[in-house]
Amino acid sequence: MDKHRDRSPAFPISELVGSIPSSVVHQDVDPLPVAQAVLVHLQLLDHALLKDDALWRDLFCLTGTARTLSGSKTIENAWKELTAKYKPHTFRLVDENAVRVVKPGPTTSWIEARFTFRID
Repeated sequence: MDKHRDRSPAFPISELVGSIPSSVVHQDVDPLPVAQAVLVHLQLLDHALLKDDALWRDLFCLTGTARTLSGSKTIENAWKELTAKYKPHTFRLVDENAVRVVKPGPTTSWIEARFTFRID
């Protein structure tokens, strides 16, 4: 069998850590000011600002790898370790018009915003 045709996942999805947090963004919330406030808090991220079951999708951000971190304290520790090393600054939204509320189901929603920054 051709190894390129085998589409089995390298890691079973059922064994991935974390799950999509259950949280609902109220329909009257304007997502842009929320996203802008998050950028202000990234410099001094504290786990108290995150839900206990928060997920961080690190897509090559500071480590050069794609990974998912689960849990507010785990995210805070990783972020503080990486920011101490790379010193990110000048956080900016990529496109303010693209900030939006994502609602994949009736009990789950979140604010999606892409941002950039510089490192020393």
